[in-house]
Amino acid sequence: MTEKILTEPEEIYRKIEEIYNTEKGKKFITHLIRSFFPIGKSDFIWEKKDKPIFCCITGIGLVSKDEAAQAMFDVTPEEFSKYMKKAFIISTEETSVEKQEPIVHPAIEKLDGKILGIESPESDKFICKEVYQQLYNFYVNKLLCGDSHINWLGKRMMADGVVKNLKSENKITPEEEKAVNKNINKPHKITLGDMGVLQQLKDKLEREEKK
Repeated sequence: MTEKILTEPEEIYRKIEEIYNTEKGKKFITHLIRSFFPIGKSDFIWEKKDKPIFCCITGIGLVSKDEAAQAMFDVTPEEFSKYMKKAFIISTEETSVEKQEPIVHPAIEKLDGKILGIESPESDKFICKEVYQQLYNFYVNKLLCGDSHINWLGKRMMADGVVKNLKSENKITPEEEKAVNKNINKPHKITLGDMGVLQQLKDKLEREEKK
């Protein structure tokens, strides 16, 4: 029996939470959050992959923008005409929305239920847009609820972003980077020397801001 494909936001959120509540699953959800966030770190898949791909949370089949565009190009004039006639008939019928037969664009039918996927250069996993949204909601809700692991993850991601930018501008030394990482990962083991290095980095950044 194949696993059910998830489509509703509520059940996708519950699935993320269910995975997170196991030791192995917590590492997996942490990986996804670190790989796909913050915004701008991931993007829609543009080119077709060599093999079929699926969302790692919902199980739904995914396609690239190239494949979605090709499906549009493959729609024949006859198929589009039939679709428009059906849409016109339904729009003029005096029936309730609940009783109206749903119509599907022929391009969507050609994709056979697959939807656009999202990828990240930092992961070999793929997700759909709704999973991206629910991962974000999960992350924010856990932060607001004071989840200690997610709180650490938030600090870790912020530190990673700052260090990456400083390294690209040659504004941080290996010693300063080590002190920053130690302060996030093992704050109970930070020494007076580490504190001095962090203070020097703070002073240096403040001077840069005043220029």
